[in-house]
Amino acid sequence: MGGGSEEEGVTYERKEVSWQRRDDRFKQKEKVARQQYASLYFFRLQKLRLKLFQRAKKLWAGSEGLGADKESFSRILDLTAGGKNVICGTLYKSMKLKPTVMSEYLKDFSMEDELKKEHYTSEDDTLELEDESGRVELICDDNKKELVASLVSGLVCALKGESTEKGDFIVEDVLFPGPDVERLGGQESETSTIPPSLTDSDPSSPAPTENSNKVAFISDLGFGDGSVNPLIYDLLLEYMTGCLGDATMQKGVSGISRIIICGNSLSLPNLPDPIAAGAVKSSQRLRESSELKKVEIRNTTDVVKECDSFLSQLCSSCPVDLMPGEEDPTTYMLPQKPIHTAMLPESSSCYHKEKKTPMLSAVCNPYEVNIDNRTFLGTSGQPLSNLKKYCDVKDDCEALIDFLRWSHLAPSAPDTLPCYPFVDKDPFIIDSIPDVFFSATEQASHCSTMTRNIDGVEKPCLCLGVPSFKKTSSFVLVDTSSMTVETVTFEC
Repeated sequence: MGGGSEEEGVTYERKEVSWQRRDDRFKQKEKVARQQYASLYFFRLQKLRLKLFQRAKKLWAGSEGLGADKESFSRILDLTAGGKNVICGTLYKSMKLKPTVMSEYLKDFSMEDELKKEHYTSEDDTLELEDESGRVELICDDNKKELVASLVSGLVCALKGESTEKGDFIVEDVLFPGPDVERLGGQESETSTIPPSLTDSDPSSPAPTENSNKVAFISDLGFGDGSVNPLIYDLLLEYMTGCLGDATMQKGVSGISRIIICGNSLSLPNLPDPIAAGAVKSSQRLRESSELKKVEIRNTTDVVKECDSFLSQLCSSCPVDLMPGEEDPTTYMLPQKPIHTAMLPESSSCYHKEKKTPMLSAVCNPYEVNIDNRTFLGTSGQPLSNLKKYCDVKDDCEALIDFLRWSHLAPSAPDTLPCYPFVDKDPFIIDSIPDVFFSATEQASHCSTMTRNIDGVEKPCLCLGVPSFKKTSSFVLVDTSSMTVETVTFEC
């Protein structure tokens, strides 16, 4: 790796670290989905119930309804009025503003307007808990009103409380299967702003940590979006390949051992439909529609080629893990399958000179990987953006912490987030806390957390929000040794 340093003959070698994919559970055995989602919900409840019972026995020991002789939670069907009980099940959130298919047939209803809403929560929302025996409506007092707004359908939890004569359940305490999470750090991070006219004497780049290895996270490159300044792609390439800045910056960039692209690399153009626009003559409609289809195919091909060329230059310098996103050409339901390498012939043909291994790895979404003995787990942002629509989220980091508490990557799937109907597993369950938990988001954000399991064992975890590159011209670097975060922003 060379660069624009005044020191002639200086070359900084890209650091190589261990890398091992751990995303086998997200792969689908069957290509056709014929089954329904009942099995997915059943498996989720059965597996997380075991975790919850162990936590409840530790934290609620001696509570009425959970005696020492108890081997399981009380069934909802067996609840008696006035009795103290501990129950476990899957939450269902009843929301009046939530769009449904049947609403489309109501008078003066526009499904298009409903889908444009960013938030569907209201004060009229209620919670119900369901297990194999039945369903019960939950009553939360004024102190727990915000609990309703902070949860979504599909969560598995344990509740301690009292049943009423009407058949409702008064909630006194709530327990989730994930560990207790304490937020240690805030939103502050070291920031490097890089102007396009950066010179060797520019002090904007921080000095690199000696022998540090870094992983770069980039999201929403958005190739094909006409509103994006193409200069930021050139700056990103020059930065990653060591052609930008002085020797200090180049030495720091050589510590970037891998790049993870968190979805939405493409922003394919949508052209107007002349038939929908109401053209007059049928022959004219067909002709215009045919011409627009040809233009759309040509534009799409050009966009994919542009992205492929960019990735090939990036892969020539550093290994890249390419995750799909909501706008990328792959399966829509989670887990998303990798983008087919046949669409990226140039970048997929890049190989390591010595190891002869591919420099581009097309991976799935969600994605889990072990890099430099650190575990990284995350998504391209669909679970987080969906969560924001159906519950109140204070900030993105707080939402990521909630995912850890809930022990689930996508709790709102399949209710409001499309996912594959698995029968014998729920791959979105978080069995162990990763070192870095990441998600694509609008703005850069991160926080350090400390998780504690039922035995009091502490484990640090970094919750990371990866910013939209096309909107912010920013990406983030994570130091695998110190677990510090640096946000790099280009000004152009």
